[in-house]
Amino acid sequence: MNILVLENDFELDNELSKFIQRVKENNPESTVNILYDFKNKDKQKIYNAVSEADFIVSQTTLVNTWQIDEMFRLLSKFPKQKNILFTSEYTVEDLCNYLLDNKDIHKIDHHKIGHFSYYDIDFSKAIYTNILTERADILRAELAKEKEYRDTAPSRPTGRKIRVLDVVAFGSAFNGLDNGMILDELIMSDQDNQPSRGVWVWGNGEPVKLLRERNAMEYEIVK
Repeated sequence: MNILVLENDFELDNELSKFIQRVKENNPESTVNILYDFKNKDKQKIYNAVSEADFIVSQTTLVNTWQIDEMFRLLSKFPKQKNILFTSEYTVEDLCNYLLDNKDIHKIDHHKIGHFSYYDIDFSKAIYTNILTERADILRAELAKEKEYRDTAPSRPTGRKIRVLDVVAFGSAFNGLDNGMILDELIMSDQDNQPSRGVWVWGNGEPVKLLRERNAMEYEIVK
């Protein structure tokens, strides 16, 4: 069992130090790695440490938003399940509240996040939350619905024809939209919060919005 302790201070407090000592005494086969000063640690060193860890233990290191964002990006890179344990259920509650609005939460919900008492050395008694998994399932359904709506855009023509002019937008979705090309205007009202700014046409594998503004005259309506 590989245990990684993350701490933003330069040393462990007395109780966590005693906990680590108990773990080492009762599980001599376990490896305990401690990263102090989490904020200033080399990112590659953190990545390597997390990669090897089965359990990631912290007191309050991931309370600040920048720390949560950094760890979110890190954990999303690992397909293998990690156990992230805090010594307070309130830390887990705050963490979940911050992450619930993250549209990419499905990238980390395979990890187990929970809390345990560091007066005990038995990680099997840890209490894990399922809030993030439930939210991720909802978001997956929403994303699937959005994708289906976008994929079926060609079946929703408005009846108007659009002539492509000078496209200034960039990205693979705009590849192949050549000057003079005439395309069907598409209905994308369910996903367009600024319908007056332009028109939708089918781009390279997905719908794209062309603009007609002072700095972007990307289309004209065919009379």
